[in-house]
Amino acid sequence: MRVAEAPDSMRSFLLLLVLVLTGCPSQECSPSTCPFGCCDASGQCANGSSQAACGVGGDACVGCSSDRVCRLGSCRTETTGGGSGATGGGSATGGGSATGGGSATGGGSATGGGSATGGGSATGGGSATGGGSATGGGSASGGGSAGGGSATGGGSATGGGGATGGGSTTGGGSATGGGSATGGGSTTGGGGATGGGGTTGGGSGSSGDSCANAVSLPLSATMSSTLAGFTNDYSGVCTLSAEADRVFRVLVPAGLVVSVTATPNATSDLALALSDDISACGQSCVSSSDATFEGGSETVTWHNTSASPATAWVLVDGVGTFVITATAAAPRADDVCDGATSLLNGQTLTNLSMDQYANDYDFPNRVGCTPETHRPERAFITVVPPRQRARITVTPAAPSFDPTIDLIQASTGDQCAAANAACVDGTALRSAGAPRSVSYFNDDFSFSRTVFAVVDSTAANPAFSIGLDVDTPPAEDLCEGALSLARGLQTTQRTLNGMENDYGRNTNPACPNYRGADRLFSFGLNSYERFAAVVTSPDGGTFDGVLTVLSGNCNSAAARTCETAADVRGAGEYETVFWEVGSVPNTRFLRLAVASAGPSTEQFTLHTWVGLAPIGDECNLLAPLTVPTTARLFSTLGAKGDAVEPTATGCGPLVDNDLRFTATVGGFQRLTITAVPVDPVDVVVNVMNGTSLCAGGATSCSAFANANGAGGTETVSWLNSTSSSATVQFSIGTRGRPGQFRLTLSSP
Repeated sequence: MRVAEAPDSMRSFLLLLVLVLTGCPSQECSPSTCPFGCCDASGQCANGSSQAACGVGGDACVGCSSDRVCRLGSCRTETTGGGSGATGGGSATGGGSATGGGSATGGGSATGGGSATGGGSATGGGSATGGGSATGGGSASGGGSAGGGSATGGGSATGGGGATGGGSTTGGGSATGGGSATGGGSTTGGGGATGGGGTTGGGSGSSGDSCANAVSLPLSATMSSTLAGFTNDYSGVCTLSAEADRVFRVLVPAGLVVSVTATPNATSDLALALSDDISACGQSCVSSSDATFEGGSETVTWHNTSASPATAWVLVDGVGTFVITATAAAPRADDVCDGATSLLNGQTLTNLSMDQYANDYDFPNRVGCTPETHRPERAFITVVPPRQRARITVTPAAPSFDPTIDLIQASTGDQCAAANAACVDGTALRSAGAPRSVSYFNDDFSFSRTVFAVVDSTAANPAFSIGLDVDTPPAEDLCEGALSLARGLQTTQRTLNGMENDYGRNTNPACPNYRGADRLFSFGLNSYERFAAVVTSPDGGTFDGVLTVLSGNCNSAAARTCETAADVRGAGEYETVFWEVGSVPNTRFLRLAVASAGPSTEQFTLHTWVGLAPIGDECNLLAPLTVPTTARLFSTLGAKGDAVEPTATGCGPLVDNDLRFTATVGGFQRLTITAVPVDPVDVVVNVMNGTSLCAGGATSCSAFANANGAGGTETVSWLNSTSSSATVQFSIGTRGRPGQFRLTLSSP
């Protein structure tokens, strides 16, 4: 026997009474204090049934769009079917058809079984709020058999029409939709987001399949879930792959840090991404994690810095089953720069972690900072005395942790957090488990400066230690201690051991930004003089050099200028610069910074030229040679590459640097020119037509040699076909980098 349901008006009154009572603002709004309503922007419990404030279960209230309605805490679309067609157990708009849940001659009148606008009319076939009451639509002996809809849709098990009237046994709603076991629709009617139609027939799509229908994940609860049956809706964002994904939502109390952890089964691998706004869900994230492999837990965190509860959306990406949990706690003080932990000289802090920390800073948008990881960060602070250098080192406790460190020079925590704050040093991602160091030199002669070190994680809750050392830098690490370069040609060998990065963080686009250490050399130029340099790595070495020519006061970033720089090649290759002044000399504050693009303790070789153009570089500086000449040493460093016009005919490939020579050859004699590289340079020898070439480069050549590539000896000959002595002009150049060669002239 079935007990009659309460009248619709009574149920509506009781529901309204419950919602009003639970909306009482005497307590902080949360899922436990507002189970039947939603938390509005002021933190109060609203009834959750209005278009502007819709919600249930203590979640944040949302506004429904104009094409949706709020029903029992959910913005829903009024669908067009709670069952089969116009003659079935549900109408096109409700849980009953326009003609009734049974035929006109049995089981109910033409107006019974459900009206055209509801699951049943008020006068027959069911109540106004259901797809048919327990007694409407026709009895088991009239209007059809005991079925007309399944136990879960379209109509009750005893109404809606039988197999021969009012619809088929599967009409009125399928077993997966159409409403509950007691009517032609759910408690809200024959339609709605949970009934009356849907992707699988009479019901909605799978919960969590999109950001719009994310699964509610209560705080401090553990939920078992699966990705089976779900598809890939979001990929290419943060750590998300092309695997299936499922979305959860968590209501985070004001001011707290939420941590969401998902643990897969032993053979599955997950990735997580957290967004703090539904419009960003699946498009961008504020926290992400893909730090472990099969069976490993992934955790994302977020700090709700607002004064009201806010919702976080978490996308779980992968395959298989998993358990997911969310917890919230007060943020750690040093989660942000304002509460940074102090570091003292000689001190090492150990057993540190990232538990209950959040991703607060987007440093890649700042000059000189490291790539974003969307992982938690932790802040530290120290004060550096004048003319002292601070070195901060982070050492991972586990081999899977690859930390990054960003160093910001700022007076206050607010300045550290400002969007325009630049990083004065930083470490990029390298080998996991290895220590990372950043350094800062306080170039002020009078005042101390404050720096913040923000440590970012790439592993789930990594453990690490951090230490500080403050010292006086080596002389050649500073402007005033720079090694003076000799005038003319000089070769120097040095390393970057003990040096730090003092000049590799620049806002001037003419200056390179690099993360390795640098070493300074000084020089001065008189009127019309030039400076040229080549840095190389020893044979088999991997030194990745960077060259920067600085002018002005290099103790002041604002007062120094990058005149020229080079950082175009990779490890083990060369870099070269060339710079000259006009009539105005520059004899003070000229520095060459030799740096490494990354960490390096390897030796480098520096070749430099300081002075006027070398002999042979210009037409009025031709280098006359006698025949024979044996193995005389020359270098193209400091020379230009203009002895031959680009359009010249009969000449060898164009060069970057060259020298011009002349030699006198007797009548009917043959001159043989041999150039043997000392450095691994590619030599080109051109015998030029004509002897008066000061108006420009040669336009044609009678012979050239460039057959053997870098390091190869080149030989060419020229025959004086006259009976008198003749002067011949030739050039020897190098392609790519400048370098040294030995020149031999012979004539039989």
